[in-house]
Amino acid sequence: MIDTTTLTTVLRRAARRVARGRSGRARAPSGAVVPAFGIGLSGRERLDAMMQASLTHGHVVRFELPWITAHMLTHPDQIEEVLVTKHRLFDKKTRGYDKLREFLGHGLLTSDGEHWLRQRRIAAPAFHKRRIDGFAATMAQCTEEMLERWDRELSGTHERDLAAEMMRLTLRIASLTLLSSDTEAGGSSIAEPIGRAVTTLVHEANQRIHELVTLPEHWPTRRNRALKQALGTLDGTVRGIIEERRKILARGEHGGHEDLLQMFLEAADAETGARMDDQQLRDEVMTMFLAGHETTANALTWALYLLGKSPHVARALRDESRAVLGDRVPTAEDIPRLELARRVLSESLRLYPPVWIVGRGTIEDVVLGGYEIPARSLVFIVPWITHRHPDFWRDPEGFDPDRFAPERKAEMAHKHQYLPFIAGPRMCIGAGFAMHEGILVLAQIARRFHVSLVPGQHIEPEPVVTLRPKNGVKVTLDRW
Repeated sequence: MIDTTTLTTVLRRAARRVARGRSGRARAPSGAVVPAFGIGLSGRERLDAMMQASLTHGHVVRFELPWITAHMLTHPDQIEEVLVTKHRLFDKKTRGYDKLREFLGHGLLTSDGEHWLRQRRIAAPAFHKRRIDGFAATMAQCTEEMLERWDRELSGTHERDLAAEMMRLTLRIASLTLLSSDTEAGGSSIAEPIGRAVTTLVHEANQRIHELVTLPEHWPTRRNRALKQALGTLDGTVRGIIEERRKILARGEHGGHEDLLQMFLEAADAETGARMDDQQLRDEVMTMFLAGHETTANALTWALYLLGKSPHVARALRDESRAVLGDRVPTAEDIPRLELARRVLSESLRLYPPVWIVGRGTIEDVVLGGYEIPARSLVFIVPWITHRHPDFWRDPEGFDPDRFAPERKAEMAHKHQYLPFIAGPRMCIGAGFAMHEGILVLAQIARRFHVSLVPGQHIEPEPVVTLRPKNGVKVTLDRW
């Protein structure tokens, strides 16, 4: 593994070799030097460097990296080409997805081709709106129990980490809705060891994506030992639940489960009749289990952080929540009426998209926006940049939930300038689930508590596999 100084030199020399083409025909994008997408830079510095590359060189920027030629795309037109109109010219045979497959297997997030299409057909009924509405009661009840715990623990200036709290909550919701397994059962939470395992996995995946050489997994290094323990924790949990559910079904019983695992077990491909085997189940459940709580927890943390910086919006959200919900536990029928909660979540997903970057590999030579993109190179879309780019947004850095009000739809000139759940055939299958959960949780918290940011802390986005707050978000809570 070469050091950052050497890597920067390699990139500078490579960038000098990138030639600008002549106008009037397809040409090569201009080059930019961002050391291995920011190796050696802090999280926000890395994001700022990528934004500066787009502002300086345009919406298609070529990076000659040591291992591959890469292209950053930030214009909605090119994003639409990659994700929608020309999506068959791109695949997931990229370094990033290869590393994720080592941990997640071949679930919907990482698979491609016919395997992905079959899995998507099997999984789709589980995410029908009627099914998701059925999970709203669990989402709301888990949130109410968290708020009751906050009430009991509330004392003066007691600080807590919002990121940890949201991870714990969304993990419990994911466990109950996906697996009918309660991480808080019996008064002893397994959320903490699972949360640590997820954090280890996220950071290890990110490091492997960016390092030139990864030591073999059987070498007993500190990182390998930590990864083995994390995978053991997650794999053991998921496989144990699948095995127990198989035993119930083998006895001819249903067990009364209406969770996603049961739907996966019972689902069959409408065209072939095929069902998922245990390995496919493991891969899909692991993917949903991790993605279903990691990304939503980050989205909620950033939304509450923004509300902490905007007391007037927080008060308006409190008033809406009390007017719509009164003192009762919300239901799925309340979600359409929690309009401000939806706008707050939508604006938070614009400013801090948990899926901040998405990569694809080019299957053949392709022209995007008038630029030549060679076969077997990398293209990556960066919602963080597109969502904040002054070409597409008025006051792009400002927190303005009303920009998502119906009467301001005309301001969004490009359909794909906003893509928190990506777009096209590979759009996140859990988008509806995440929005339901996020709206309910925000409304329930805002109804009872004012969230105040602890002064003096440095909140920095950490662009790893997802966009996390690097050191958490410390807050104090006050009852309204």
